Amino acid sequence: MRGGDHHAKVVIDLVDAYRGATRALTLRSARLDAEGRVVTEERTLDVTIPRGVRSGQHIRLRGQGAPGYGGGPAGDLYLEIEFRPDERCLVDGRDVTQRVPVAPWKPRWVPRSK
Repeated sequence: MRGGDHHAKVVIDLVDAYRGATRALTLRSARLDAEGRVVTEERTLDVTIPRGVRSGQHIRLRGQGAPGYGGGPAGDLYLEIEFRPDERCLVDGRDVTQRVPVAPWKPRWVPRSK
């Protein structure tokens, strides 16, 4: 029987969504040992975040979920992407807006009053 799917959330910077990135994720999962007791184990995965990923999008990693039963295949791991808040930018779908402070225009030369 196929193992269950796992879900996790990954928080990335907006720059990583634009350029793409690689992240090392450490996951904890429970499994039954040879005596039927539940034990927790940790594993580390190197995950490639593709360029252009959107907040809320899921990345599927086949075979990285819960182990199968009776020799069945492992489930999948679904990573939900979330952007780390950025005080300079506002993201709405694929649109990115950046707030830029603008000072009033000041002329270099000011005529003297007579």
